[in-house]
Amino acid sequence: MATYGFKLLRVQLYNGRGHTEVNFGPKGEPHYLDRVAGDIANQQERRVLEEKQRAETAASGSVNAVDAETGQDIYIAADDVVTGTDAASLPINVSEKPAAVVRIDDFWRLRSALLMQIQYGIVGDHDRAVDPQGKIADADLRGLATTRPYRALLITPEEGTVGFLAVEVISRSHAGTDLARRLHNAAHGHNLKLRAQGPVADDAAVKDLVNQGRVKEVELFKTIVTSDASTPTMRKVKVTFPIAVGASEAAGILKRVKTWLPRNSGSADKNPINAAEEAKVLASILWKDAALLAFDDARVQVKSKLSNRRLQPLDKTEGFIYDLGEDELEKKQFVQAVASVAQGLFDSIGMEMESDWSEWLDEVPSKQ
Repeated sequence: MATYGFKLLRVQLYNGRGHTEVNFGPKGEPHYLDRVAGDIANQQERRVLEEKQRAETAASGSVNAVDAETGQDIYIAADDVVTGTDAASLPINVSEKPAAVVRIDDFWRLRSALLMQIQYGIVGDHDRAVDPQGKIADADLRGLATTRPYRALLITPEEGTVGFLAVEVISRSHAGTDLARRLHNAAHGHNLKLRAQGPVADDAAVKDLVNQGRVKEVELFKTIVTSDASTPTMRKVKVTFPIAVGASEAAGILKRVKTWLPRNSGSADKNPINAAEEAKVLASILWKDAALLAFDDARVQVKSKLSNRRLQPLDKTEGFIYDLGEDELEKKQFVQAVASVAQGLFDSIGMEMESDWSEWLDEVPSKQ
């Protein structure tokens, strides 16, 4: 059964590949949210025209181009395709992400935000589609992205350089930074680029996770060089420690995990987390001899009432997820759930926003 939630990312706006932040609402120029809304509208119009041309081409019995080897039709790659992340920026035990498809189906411009309905999926997640009734032949899905609908809410101030991107999480899957890249792909007449700076969470949510959750498992990771001198290779190894209910070491592990989670106080920036040091501390709690192995990274599985999360130091892919239960919320309810959390974080991040979020809800159509 799917579980629903959302992750809140801190975002900033830059001019292309520059390193200088750009104001979301520069004087005398369109606000960034209006630019994004225009970009999406332009792409939707273009998609309609492309589908019409494709249908006309198919009806005429001809194709635009054909692959010489496979004989299949060739279509120009869509802006919906987003390339993987830079592996050098990922934790040591996380591989580079494959390409993903992020297609924006619909959007609603709110007072200080943009609500987006998207289709999202990773290329190569599944191999084959099988009809359970056996009436339709199997479909080969290799090289394709199997998608599902998600929602995202981009929240920005009228003026300023810091905003939030709330992305819906369904069973631990979300568009996250892929959506930010997708918005840049759609840029028309500007070169503004949204960058996700990492997840944020309020103190109350962090406290609830630590107080109500329990540790189920601890994983320690290390990169080694194989001993075969003829062909030495790098290999990532993992040592797993299951944690029983009521285990004495659980309290010390949770206390350490609490320092990893994103906080609104900015303490993580003042006291940077070192993944190798965190792994060493956890190893000493679990098995003193393991501390001598100098692990590179760690991951802790924490089970709360509604979710089951794996958390890492310096984790930019998982972060803190706000639970919404096992039933999908309507659009208005989704906006309201995000608003109830984000409002409390504005002041701490120096973000000036309208205080009355309730006015947004009347502008968001109900789920059909």
